[in-house]
Amino acid sequence: MTRAVLIAGVLFATCGNSPAFAWGCQGHRTVAILAERIVDAKTRQAVRDVLVASPIDPALERFCFPKDPDPIVDAATWADDVRGVMHETAEWHFIDYPLTIDARQAGFTKFCPGGNCVIDAIVTQFKKLRASSDKTEKANALRFLIHFVGDVHQPLHSVTNGDRGGNCVPITYFGETPTTKNHGGSFSPNLHHIWDTETIVRFMTAQKLKTNAALAQRIIDDGLVPTGVKAATPTIARVRGWAEASNAAAKTIGYGKLLPLIADEPILTQPLLSCTGNTKIGDRMMQLHESLDAPYEAETMPVIEKQLALAGQRLAAVLKAAFAN
Repeated sequence: MTRAVLIAGVLFATCGNSPAFAWGCQGHRTVAILAERIVDAKTRQAVRDVLVASPIDPALERFCFPKDPDPIVDAATWADDVRGVMHETAEWHFIDYPLTIDARQAGFTKFCPGGNCVIDAIVTQFKKLRASSDKTEKANALRFLIHFVGDVHQPLHSVTNGDRGGNCVPITYFGETPTTKNHGGSFSPNLHHIWDTETIVRFMTAQKLKTNAALAQRIIDDGLVPTGVKAATPTIARVRGWAEASNAAAKTIGYGKLLPLIADEPILTQPLLSCTGNTKIGDRMMQLHESLDAPYEAETMPVIEKQLALAGQRLAAVLKAAFAN
């Protein structure tokens, strides 16, 4: 099953609050900062040169404010912004392994029709970055790559339970009730958005981390990333492994620590266009009155921090491979 993303008419909020996007502004920018700090200076400069040679269209509506002056950090969220223009990219951000299957045993191709999933997208954009001589195509491939390596490490971008990766699971989060319902039938807060943004924001506030750079430094100080990496080409096998590990975290922690536990939904054979689909799953999930606070966050934040660290480390290795020559 794939999760088709509704583009037209979606209302985005400011930095970090777009409900359908992995990691939000804080997470994606932190991954980019980590990669910059890990990778060697020569590769870092090569990345900047490609991005500067073909800047982001100033007319493109951006949803992370303020714009980051570092082109690498600013590039980290471009792939979300451009979905309203390049509609065909919508399904490149995730892979919908059903919650009820073993992702390692099932393979990925049946959940990646036509190559439209994050696994194939990373491999394809890497090849395009390496091969293209067109400066715009090259810069855009690089921006996609920076973003998608972040996406594949967000656990709820590698799973679904007939609920659009948790977007259709309303959550009362630290007492905030999910009373806002958008045109797609989803509520906020919801499970996906908690993993994207809200837990990271709460952590940053509690730890007095005022910037994405401060969060990146905290991850470094916690010893979660190396000081350097070897080049690593993102092959299908390698990226599939990243997605499967994310899927495992989503199953054991993301869904596994919910109270009450959510029953397994039947595997859908058609894309779920909104939370009004799958027999009004958003409304059905609302009736469970899922409520999460400190105990759940104590389980999720270490996973989120680890996944951000892995994304930064692996992005550095991929960038080093991309600019090896």
